[in-house]
Formats: sequence, C-alpha cells, structure tokens
Amino acid sequence: IRARIKPESIVTISGYADGTGEKEYNKDLSSRRTKNVLKELNLPEDKAIIKNIGSDQLLFDNSTSYGRSFCRTVTILIETPIKAK
Repeated sequence: IRARIKPESIVTISGYADGTGEKEYNKDLSSRRTKNVLKELNLPEDKAIIKNIGSDQLLFDNSTSYGRSFCRTVTILIETPIKAK
C-alpha cells in the first residue's frame, strides 16, 4: 500500500468497529486502529485524513458474529491526481 502513496496523494484512513460495546469505546477503538495504520504506513499525521467512525456506521450485518467480524476494520483510500499530458 505504501508504494502507491505519492507526495501529491490524499490518503483517507477510516476506522470502524462492530455494534457491540459502548459507542465511546468503539470510537476509541477505531482511533487506535487508524493510528496503528498511520504508523505502519509511516505517514505523518498531517499527510492523512483520519476518520474514527467506530460503530456510528456499520459496514455489515451485526446480527451474526460473521458480520460483526467484518465491521472491525480500517479502510484506506488513496486519491492521486492524474497529470494531464
């Protein structure tokens, strides 16, 4: 992933949690997830947009353990402008 990030790229890292637990705990958990990804990508904080979503937006059905497991994730969006020739 790091190789795809160029100096002009806009990187958005979004952290999620499942619907179990308290909302504030889930926000904190998603914050820890995004910070770990930022560290692993070796990006300074000012080079990424961080969204700690927690359980405010559930990505999958939380009525099953399978669906909940897929909600415990981080997404990385890399937007790099294309230079016109």
